Amino acid sequence: MIPILAWIIFFFVILAIFGIITLFSFYFSNKTERSYFSIIMTTLGISITIISIAIIPADIYNTSNSDLDDVESRGNVINIIYYILYSLVILFTFVLTPFTYFYSMGLIDEDSTYVKRILSGVKFTVVLVVIVIVLFIVGLFVNSDPPKIKDNKNIEDYLKYFSDANSIETAISFVIFCLTAIGLIIWLTYTSFGLTGWPISYIKGRKTIQAEQKELQEKLEKAQSKKESYSEKRKRRELSKKDKDNVYELEEQEKEVEEKLTKLEQLETGWYKCKNLFSPFQILFGALLLLCSFLIISSMTLSLIDRIINSDCGFKCAFILTSPGTLPNPIDLLLTYSSIYFPIDYIIFSAIISYILFATFKAIHLVGIRFLWIKLFNIKGRKTMPQALVLVSLLLMLATLALNSELINIAPQYITFGSRKFQNGTEFCNMNAPIEECPTSQISRILNGISLSLSFFGIFLYFSGWAFIVTFFLGILIAIFLKRKSNIEKSASSQDWDEWEDEDL
Repeated sequence: MIPILAWIIFFFVILAIFGIITLFSFYFSNKTERSYFSIIMTTLGISITIISIAIIPADIYNTSNSDLDDVESRGNVINIIYYILYSLVILFTFVLTPFTYFYSMGLIDEDSTYVKRILSGVKFTVVLVVIVIVLFIVGLFVNSDPPKIKDNKNIEDYLKYFSDANSIETAISFVIFCLTAIGLIIWLTYTSFGLTGWPISYIKGRKTIQAEQKELQEKLEKAQSKKESYSEKRKRRELSKKDKDNVYELEEQEKEVEEKLTKLEQLETGWYKCKNLFSPFQILFGALLLLCSFLIISSMTLSLIDRIINSDCGFKCAFILTSPGTLPNPIDLLLTYSSIYFPIDYIIFSAIISYILFATFKAIHLVGIRFLWIKLFNIKGRKTMPQALVLVSLLLMLATLALNSELINIAPQYITFGSRKFQNGTEFCNMNAPIEECPTSQISRILNGISLSLSFFGIFLYFSGWAFIVTFFLGILIAIFLKRKSNIEKSASSQDWDEWEDEDL
C-alpha cells in the first residue's frame, strides 16, 4: 500500500471537497424553493468528479517514491480507485444528474405529485441510459496495436504498456473520454473566459458612484422625456394599447432607476470611502490572478510545442511526449521538483486545480447558463432554482473531466513520471529509459492509453489545447470591453453581461 501519509492527506482532501461543495450547494440554492434532493445530488456529483483529480498527487507520490518492487502493486490499487471513481462519474453524468434535473423540473408544476415527478425523471433518463450502454459496448471493442518505433525498444515498451488495458478498463475510459469531448466545450467557453474575466474584473473594479449616478440620471431623464411625449399625445387622442403598455414600462423603469439612485446615495458613507482605500490591493489581487492564468497558458503552450518537437511517433500516437522535453515548462518544473518534498506538490496541485475550477464557476456566475445566445438560467446566491443548480453541477463535472485530460498538457513530466530519476539519480525519467527503471503513473497510463487506442481522440485532445489558448486570448478582449460592475450589485451577475450585449459594445 501507499505510505500512510499520502492516504491521510487524501482523506482530509476528500473531507474538504465535500465540505466546500456542500456549502456551495446550500449557498446558491433558492432559499424559498430549496430542494434538498437537488442539493445532495449536486454535492455528490461535483465532489466525486473533483476527487477523481484529487487522487493524482497520491498517484504521483507512488510513482516517484515507491520502491521498484512495490510501485506496480501499489499502482494497481490506485488504478482500481480511478476506475471506481470514473464509474461513479459516469453514473452521475448519464443517470443521477439528468434524473435530478427532470425531477426538479416537475417542482415548477404545483399540481405535480411525487410519483409523477419520479416517472418524468425516469422517462427522460432512460434515453441516456441506453446511450451509455451503447457507448460501453463500443468501448469493449476499442483496441489497436501501438505504433512501432524504429531503433528504440524502450519507447515501444512504454507504448505497449499504455495500450495494455483489459476490456472493462478500456470501455470505462472510452465513455469517460466521450464525456470529456463534451466537457471541452465548457473548457473552451466558460473556463477560458473565467481565467481572464475574473482577474480583469478585479483590475477594472466597479464604477465610481458619481459616474453611475450620472448614468442613472440620464436614464431617468430619458424615461421621463418619453413619458411627457406620451402625455402630449394623450391630449390629442386616446392612447393605443401598445402605447399604454409602453407608458407602464417607462413608469416601472423610472421606479427602478429611482430605487437605484437611493441605494447609491446610501452608499456614500464613511464605510464606502474606507473601502476605496483597498482598491490598490484589489487591483494587485486581480493582477496576481491574471499572472496565474498566464502561467497556466504559457505552460500549456510550451508543452504543446514540446510534444510536436519531441514525439517520436507524431500523429500515430497523438504526439505523446516520448523524448525528454526541451522547453522549460514553469508549472511542470514547479510540481516536479516540489514532489520531491511531498506534500508540497499536493498543496500546489490543489491550488492550481481550485483556481481553474473556481474561475470556471465565476464565468458561469457572470454569463449564466446559456444554450448558444439563449439564456436558460441565472446563477445567484440563494436565488438559484433547483434545476439550474443541477445544471451547474453538470457543467462543473464536465469541465473537471476536461481539466483532467488537459493536465498532461500543463505538466507532462509531473503527470507521467513525477520526480523519479534513473541512471543512479542523475536524470529525470523519460521514455528513453528502460520501463523497469522508470514506471509511469496510473493517470498517464489511462490518458495515453485511450489516445493510442483511438488516435483521433488523442489528436482531438491535442488540438483542443491550441483551441483553448486561442479562446483564452479572445476572453481577454471580451473581459476588457465588458462594462464595469455596478456598486449596487453585491456580486457579478448575468445582468452585466446582458447590458454589454444590449449596447453592442
